[in-house]
Amino acid sequence: MSDPSGALAKKAAGAQGLCASCDRCRARKTKCDGNRPCGNCASKYMKKHKLTSLDGVDLALLGCVYSPAKRRGPVPGKAGAARKASEALAVQHEAHAQLSQLHPGQYGGAVGGPGGMMGVGGGLDGG
Repeated sequence: MSDPSGALAKKAAGAQGLCASCDRCRARKTKCDGNRPCGNCASKYMKKHKLTSLDGVDLALLGCVYSPAKRRGPVPGKAGAARKASEALAVQHEAHAQLSQLHPGQYGGAVGGPGGMMGVGGGLDGG
């Protein structure tokens, strides 16, 4: 059987949503081993400060930071707002269609634009 504490640790790591590679490795597009600090950040720090080991060094100084993963997918609430807007637009179109049936000349029924004024003063025939 699997270890329940190991399963809980995996769930906790997934709940945080941290990236698999640290920010420096992601920026440099290098392979990150996922340790804290990762091997690349540790070797860079040791080389910069001419150290042979990280014994006694505060790990916060290494700058190996794992940012939260970027959220993907649709923005919550946007889909609902778009649906509501399209429903409202459909209601407006339906109301306009009913009014144009009752008053064809006034609401742009059979003549072609709002108020039946399409093509006045700017056509190719000079008219």
